[in-house]
Amino acid sequence: MFSTTRNVMHNVEILLDFVQDPYFTDATVAKEQGIIGQEIQMYDDDPGWRAYTSVLANLYPNHPLSQDIAGTVASISEITPDILRAMHAAFYHPTNMVLTVVGNFDADELIRVVADNQAGKAEVVAPQDRITHSDYDLSVVQPYSVKRMDIVRPKGYVGLKGATSIGEDAAGLRLELATRLFLELIFGDSGHTYADWYDTGVIDDTFGYEFTVGRGYNFALFSGDATDPNRMTNAIMQALHGFEDNPDVNADRLARLVKASLGKYFASLNSLETIANQLASRAFGTTNMFDYPAIMADMRLDEVVAAGRQLVNDDGVTILHMLPATEEEA
Repeated sequence: MFSTTRNVMHNVEILLDFVQDPYFTDATVAKEQGIIGQEIQMYDDDPGWRAYTSVLANLYPNHPLSQDIAGTVASISEITPDILRAMHAAFYHPTNMVLTVVGNFDADELIRVVADNQAGKAEVVAPQDRITHSDYDLSVVQPYSVKRMDIVRPKGYVGLKGATSIGEDAAGLRLELATRLFLELIFGDSGHTYADWYDTGVIDDTFGYEFTVGRGYNFALFSGDATDPNRMTNAIMQALHGFEDNPDVNADRLARLVKASLGKYFASLNSLETIANQLASRAFGTTNMFDYPAIMADMRLDEVVAAGRQLVNDDGVTILHMLPATEEEA
């Protein structure tokens, strides 16, 4: 990725060559191994990251998600230039890549520059077939775990594994947005639940939640620091179980959240980097960021509630408490 105010075409050529013509030597690989090894050790000392990866391991014990994407110091030490070249040849193929350019430029000229650049490249073999590891099996979820680290304040986490595939088409985007709105209705900081919890000390301003969708998986994650993490995670579960009786689940509040979300969307169009990232992130599906406003504006309360019912299942829940190394579990 790059940003520039001039020489756009020349920079595009550099980017294409950089990605498609790798340069690996024993010296450069060894240097990166040292840098990545230090980063791995840094993340090993990060309580938030350790808790996050532990929650994923609880939700997806038989899936690549259960493994830290950075690897280990031992595993990266086995990487050689030949291994990197083989991986590059297998996956960094033009049919697996999308070039996204956003800004003020001559589109016809860009197409000519890219075509000429690719014509000069050596013919490459077909890429290795990609394997998607789908996992919506709730029976493998580990329901509870405790981790201990040298921290001052405990942390609580609730992971909720999705049991339904969310595709990369319009129906999938609609279900993803409905699920995100469901979580915002219940746990958003403009709602009564958040205010009550904050006022009574159940949570503090570290509380947050997210919904992650990938090829073959999706999950919701709630997290935060808490004097009593058991109290916090119990409150989250109670809110999930009783969401249909929550006074914040109503059409008027949904309409306000939809308007707020659309406002953020249109404001984001002021950022070329955001547009490029959003377009690239959905490049291999049948929808893109410009489908978002029409689907969001048409969202109904009944489908948001249905998305919540589909997500909330006790069999897909894992709870993790991270406690100070010397503290007894409550």
